[in-house]
Amino acid sequence: MARANEEAPERGALEYVTYTPAGHACATCLRPLKSMEAARRIVLDRTSGPPLATYRHANDCPKSVAG
Repeated sequence: MARANEEAPERGALEYVTYTPAGHACATCLRPLKSMEAARRIVLDRTSGPPLATYRHANDCPKSVAG
């Protein structure tokens, strides 16, 4: 059993490449993704709430905001 001050591990993740809807930013570099740009969609199944969906660049993410 996990202690109260320890963060619970994620139960699972679903990841696949898709096309982004408008208004999303890359979770890694925080740069906006273009509408219909190919991106990796990661859905995390969390113990503390509903699933969390994030998008990241499909290829060659700049990985920094000050690029």
